[in-house]
Amino acid sequence: MSDEMEYSVKGIQAWFVDVMDTKTRYMVSSDFMRSRTIERLVEVMKLAKIKTGEQVKVITTDGLQGYPRVLRKTFGLQSPCHASSRTKSMIIHNVVIASERGFNHKIERLHNSIRERTKIMRGFGEINSAKLIMKGYEIFYNFCRKHQALNKYPYELATDLKLGNNKWLDLIKLSKSKR
Repeated sequence: MSDEMEYSVKGIQAWFVDVMDTKTRYMVSSDFMRSRTIERLVEVMKLAKIKTGEQVKVITTDGLQGYPRVLRKTFGLQSPCHASSRTKSMIIHNVVIASERGFNHKIERLHNSIRERTKIMRGFGEINSAKLIMKGYEIFYNFCRKHQALNKYPYELATDLKLGNNKWLDLIKLSKSKR
């Protein structure tokens, strides 16, 4: 599932775009950007594709008209009648428009939590600070905050990673060992 959330940074429009696994609630990729261009959305999707490999079968988005193009560039989205064995793996693009066929409740709930947390933060006035704050929130959300609906941390369902009680410290140690 992918969605974008609009921000105003010092009166200038900015966007937080993210991709979430709906089963585990794991935030797979995200970025904070000044403009929501096809190229920027493709970057977020390509990172999600790299992290998930060939696991993605369905992508759910809202009705943003650029998503079919983004998905074609990233996953080789095509119509079923033109699929062949020589083409990239085909994914299904599920478009959910709130007024028509439901709502992206899971990702919208995440966005509400992010808005709640970031509306009072200092440093959110600069795009680079906002990008770093959002990357930190992604780590916090995936590894350090137990999801209420799942009663587990998203990483526990999405990875085989084992962390102790001090998850931040364990993540720091893991990042140092990977260098």
